[in-house]
Amino acid sequence: MEVSFAGAALLGPGGTTFAIGVTAVNAWVPRSRRGAALGAFGIGAGGTAIASFTTIPLAGASVPRRRSTP
Repeated sequence: MEVSFAGAALLGPGGTTFAIGVTAVNAWVPRSRRGAALGAFGIGAGGTAIASFTTIPLAGASVPRRRSTP
């Protein structure tokens, strides 16, 4: 349970930055270059999406498991 909570606490803000970042890119980049800027930002945000699917299973796999005694 600790691994799931820690992963959610760390990855939750990463997903939120995508919504904020799209607005910021639109405000800061000139209209003529906006498509390329949003594309580059989207590629970077894709790493957050991949991490949200892989971090918890990888962390769970690296935690030593207790052996059950017969």
